[in-house]
Amino acid sequence: MDSGWLAFAAEWQVVGQSNRGRMDLSSSVANRLRAAFPSAAAADVDLALGIIEEDRRAPTDHDVGRLIVNGEPLHIPVRIYSPDPEPRSIAGLTAPAQTILHCLFVRHHDGRVREAHLREVISSPCAWVPPYVIQLVGEYVIEIVNVVLENLGYLRRETYARFVSENPAFMTLTRERAISYWNCYFRALGLALHDYAAHSILEVLSPSRAIKGGRVSVSPKAQALIEILERLGSLLRHHDKDDVASWIESDRAYLERGNFYGVQHFLSAYGWLNDVTLCTSNGHLLPPVDADRITATVRELFCHAYDLAKGISRKSLFE
Repeated sequence: MDSGWLAFAAEWQVVGQSNRGRMDLSSSVANRLRAAFPSAAAADVDLALGIIEEDRRAPTDHDVGRLIVNGEPLHIPVRIYSPDPEPRSIAGLTAPAQTILHCLFVRHHDGRVREAHLREVISSPCAWVPPYVIQLVGEYVIEIVNVVLENLGYLRRETYARFVSENPAFMTLTRERAISYWNCYFRALGLALHDYAAHSILEVLSPSRAIKGGRVSVSPKAQALIEILERLGSLLRHHDKDDVASWIESDRAYLERGNFYGVQHFLSAYGWLNDVTLCTSNGHLLPPVDADRITATVRELFCHAYDLAKGISRKSLFE
């Protein structure tokens, strides 16, 4: 390609970038995005909007659905199109403003951007985060739905339980969307609805599963498995086996939310989990006798957990 043309193209790109300015906080676009959050968060919303660049395409006029958060209606656009802000700009915001920005970009038209910002906000305790996360469950990008499934244990239970109870119509709409996408893209591949990630998530979030404290009611066998995994996780973390403890704690969290994936995930790694050994050479400052005794206890708990997990089916998880 002609070097003159390359220079012209580079100059044009720079001109285009320089013409793209930060959002005008008095614009209709800014007002549209303010409506996506509670009025009490207005100051932090403006901080977030202050680092977002304008795009020639405005956010969509239509919302993801009718939403209420703590009695206040929110109007979340289906898509936004502004460029993803630089990480250093996001880091300069207050913590609430960062959460707001991540929520906005969970509605971005680029799925990779949506997923990246979802990972930043999914464990937030803010009352207005659930609609941004749950909306993704009813959309078609299965990789993003799987991120929600993988992080179910980190959702703030009370926050989501309140949102679900306040928005039954939105939850029904989300379920209908999820079933529609399953029917369109996955049913013909032989994937049963009860194995579809979105269906599993919505079952866990269903108000019929909730009990005091945000947990779900599971069968006695499943509850016994949860208790053993809790003991295992505590014992392993106490002896600095944090990697294995995190795996166990994740499975326990899935089960506490009524997600059968906790059983599948545990069984998939049982072989290497059961090989855990505590000894001085592994960095655990234990006398040999204590190391052998604790290792034997860990393996006994693993075997008991394995036997329980093998006897739990998707259906018997709740019986």
